Amino acid sequence: MRRYPRRRYPQRRFTYRCARRSWMRAVVLALAGLCLVAGAWALLEGVIWPEATGERVSSDGSLTMDYSHADEGYVMARATSSKRLKLRVTKGDTTLTYDLNGEGDYEVFPLQLGDGKYSWTLYENVSGNSYAQAGAMSFSVELVDENAAFLCPNQYVNFTPESEVVALAAELCGGLESDAEKFAAVREYIQENYLYDYIKAVTTAPGQMPDITGCMESRMGICQDLAALAAAMLRSQGVPVEFVIGYAGNVYHAWTVVRLESGDVLYDPTVDVNGIAAGAAYTTERFY
Repeated sequence: MRRYPRRRYPQRRFTYRCARRSWMRAVVLALAGLCLVAGAWALLEGVIWPEATGERVSSDGSLTMDYSHADEGYVMARATSSKRLKLRVTKGDTTLTYDLNGEGDYEVFPLQLGDGKYSWTLYENVSGNSYAQAGAMSFSVELVDENAAFLCPNQYVNFTPESEVVALAAELCGGLESDAEKFAAVREYIQENYLYDYIKAVTTAPGQMPDITGCMESRMGICQDLAALAAAMLRSQGVPVEFVIGYAGNVYHAWTVVRLESGDVLYDPTVDVNGIAAGAAYTTERFY
């Protein structure tokens, strides 16, 4: 706050000037606040923030799904159980399996396989590695935008409007207009500020999800952390990005595909931070 030099005034005049300054300061602060709010919403324009609005909901067994915004590239699913749960989605010849928390809270699942009929099956752990069906349903999807699923958060690219990664992306991309410019800014930032975590690479348990927050705190991460970080930053700026899992050569790996107007760009943050040229062939197993 600006400090004004203190002067000698008659008591009435001094009181008047202080009151006027207080009023002016209040107006300036209010205007600044409005500008910040407007600016924040502008920076988040084009991003899809999932919500379960209850307009279209189906339940079967232990599974409840809110598909009110399926046309925007996502659905919400929940179940309550003390046992481990798996949610399997099938569309055509493709089947994907997710973990689902049993706390009854909605989780986001992308409709990254495009238009068509999706079938969902919930499985509950019985013993060991054995699961029994605990619910199932199907519904058809027609997306408003083929990129919709790659503009919102999910289990693999997990962020909220309040996440630090969103604020950082807004700072890096402030004033930039094109998706290509935003991509270049994010790519340069990650390349210059992050390292590959070789220790985590050999100690991480199978099935562990990407950790964007931990990656930001340590400025280090394994392939899936770096890929999720890049995807979250770009998605929060309205740039559609696929989070991809598959193989680089014969190494199990994670990377991204950035969907620009000029065409799709394979972007591997791990290659960038290690300062090496990409030489291996990439084979996609699944993407989110």
